[in-house]
Amino acid sequence: MYTVQVHLDMADYKVYEIKFPDGCVYYGYTAKPFTMRLEEHITSSQRGKSKLYKKMRLTDYDCTCRIVNTFPDKETALSWERKLIKRTPYDRKLNTSWGGEDGENNQRKWRQQDIIKKHYRRRNRKDKYRYEET
Repeated sequence: MYTVQVHLDMADYKVYEIKFPDGCVYYGYTAKPFTMRLEEHITSSQRGKSKLYKKMRLTDYDCTCRIVNTFPDKETALSWERKLIKRTPYDRKLNTSWGGEDGENNQRKWRQQDIIKKHYRRRNRKDKYRYEET
């Protein structure tokens, strides 16, 4: 006989799928309660510009949502989400990045970093070509 111990303080990470009748699919992960995360998607979709939110409005929210799998840690959930996104055909994929806000390929983070880099480049240029009288 086996004994299984469950730690109540551990987060329960879920990888979920939002699928549309035409086969388009979105994968996400969350540690929040699943219904709360779906409500966030629905609220954001009212004005959001992502592929998922546009698709939700276009189909009048005709989609199925389900939890694909549950994991004890964030890293495993992220790797599963990434695998699911990678194996989805490009024309059916609604994800623009994996990992959401925490993903290494989050386009919003890239844009912020590019803006910071440009600012420092400009600042360094000004310092580089300073004229000093002798």
